[in-house]
Amino acid sequence: MLRQNLYMASITAGRKVDGMAQIRKRMIEKGKSPMAARCAVMRKLLILMRAVVVNNTEFKAGYSHFGKTKIFHETA
Repeated sequence: MLRQNLYMASITAGRKVDGMAQIRKRMIEKGKSPMAARCAVMRKLLILMRAVVVNNTEFKAGYSHFGKTKIFHETA
C-alpha cells in the first residue's frame, strides 16, 4: 500500500514540485528511463517523510534544498 501511494504521489511531485521536477528532468536528460526517474522521486519523498517523523517536525515546503542537503554532520 505504501508503494502504491508513493507511486501516485511521485507522478504529481515529479511534475509540480520544483525540486522533484528538477531531479526527474536531470535523470531523463542523462538517459535514464522515465520509470527510473519516477523511482528516484519516490525515494526522495520517502526520505522526506522519514526525516519529518524522525525529527518530529512539521513539513515546510520552502525549507528543503534538494540535492544540497548534508546527511552527515561535519566534525570540527
